[in-house]
Amino acid sequence: MKPDALKSLIGPYREAMADASETTVRPALSDLFSPDAKLNLCHPFGALKGPDAYWQTCLAPLLTAMPDLERRDM
Repeated sequence: MKPDALKSLIGPYREAMADASETTVRPALSDLFSPDAKLNLCHPFGALKGPDAYWQTCLAPLLTAMPDLERRDM
């Protein structure tokens, strides 16, 4: 996959993370990953299956800990 195609594929997720809320991020994750995608994250998260597990295990606790979290390209 060429870089521009990859950027357009992950673009909606990157945009959703700009304000990082469940209502924007979860649909973007569902569009980006298949329900049975295998996601291998660092410790303590480990191996996860699908976008819902990624949200529940990693992103939701992170947003609870840091409610004003946002992601920006510099």
